[in-house]
Formats: sequence, structure tokens, C-alpha cells
Amino acid sequence: VDVTNFGRSLRAFGTVETNERLENVSVSRLEGWIDDLRVRAEGDTVRPGALLYRVYSPDLIAAQKDYLAVRQRLRSIGMQNAAIERLTETRSLIERVPVYAESGGTVAELQVSEGDYIKPGTPILRLQSYAGVWIIARVPEQDLALIDTGLAVRLEFPSAPGAPAEGRINYIYPT
Repeated sequence: VDVTNFGRSLRAFGTVETNERLENVSVSRLEGWIDDLRVRAEGDTVRPGALLYRVYSPDLIAAQKDYLAVRQRLRSIGMQNAAIERLTETRSLIERVPVYAESGGTVAELQVSEGDYIKPGTPILRLQSYAGVWIIARVPEQDLALIDTGLAVRLEFPSAPGAPAEGRINYIYPT
């Protein structure tokens, strides 16, 4: 018995790209200063729940003082539940509020340094998970009829021989 492929094969070259759906961006919601920055460089690995940095913010301190009446206000301006629970338990102000990673990944972009002043909308960092990646391949126009979403593909990576060798087409760009 022989296994034989009766179909036509198509060879396309592509690039490995990050899966943007697995990206998590940290953006400031308040004014203050970055303190105790634990992430030091792009390429650092971050686990879910890891301390990223602390922020000193007079606005956040004032909000903590009003905590008993405005717990929801703390969450809406960026204080995470773990810090709110700590405030509840200790009933003492947290001057340098810790900010933890909500998901894991690799630091793809770090846009602050220790001591930087931040304000609402300031990008802090971008975490990228590489649990899955996209392969963007270019297919000649005359071969477009041979491909469709859901079609299984075989992958070869000369520079990474141990990389997964199978994939599936999940999107075809209209262009």
C-alpha cells in the first residue's frame, strides 16, 4: 500500500509574525511616577501575576483616602483588585501602588524607565505571548484558486528545524 498525493502542491514563502490576538498592552490611567520598575528590557519574560512596577500617584493616594466610599473609583482609575484587597486588609495607604501582569509573555516593547513621569494614556509596555504565531505567506495570483481557509499546510523553517511542521490556513487577506 502506498500513500500518494494526487493534488497539486503549491510552494510559498512567508515570514513569522506575532499573533496580535496574544498581545497585552499596559497603558497608564493616572498621573504619577514609575517606581521600582521590575521589567528592565525588551525580551524579559513575565509570568501572569508578576510585579511589573510600582507607581507613586498623589491622585491614587487621595482616592485611597476616600476608599470606604469609593472602592469602584479605585478600580476605574487603574488600581488592580490585589492592591484594593491589600488596602482593605491593612487599612493603610499604599504610596507606591504595585501593578501586576494580568497575563504572561515576553516584553516586546518597554516605553518607560525608572522615575519617569506618566499621565493618563501613557504607554508603559507591551507583552507578547509566543504560544502561537502567524505565518504570513505570499501566494501568486494565479495560484489563489488552490487555497482556502481551513486547508492544512506543511511548514519548513531552515533556521529552526525543531519548530512545528504543520499549520492551517485561517485567514486570506483580501489583497
